[in-house]
Amino acid sequence: MKMNESPTERIIRGSAGAVLLIFASFLQGPYDIFQSIFGISLLMFGGMSLVTGLVGWCPIKALMGYGPYSSENNPVLSQDPTKPGSPR
Repeated sequence: MKMNESPTERIIRGSAGAVLLIFASFLQGPYDIFQSIFGISLLMFGGMSLVTGLVGWCPIKALMGYGPYSSENNPVLSQDPTKPGSPR
């Protein structure tokens, strides 16, 4: 299993997952973490984001056909701005 996330994406996913899990742990009352769809959704999305951020591999991106991450495969980083027709 090769990484299909960039280092920046891993940081963002891991941070967002941690924030969602922390937020979910403070829910009480009708939005209790295990008694509401909202609380369970926060747990699922937070956990999934945290795990994919830590591991560096996202199964959804793999199903969509994204290959292993490398700066050579990144179309934005691999373009030569001096060539005609390159986006600037």
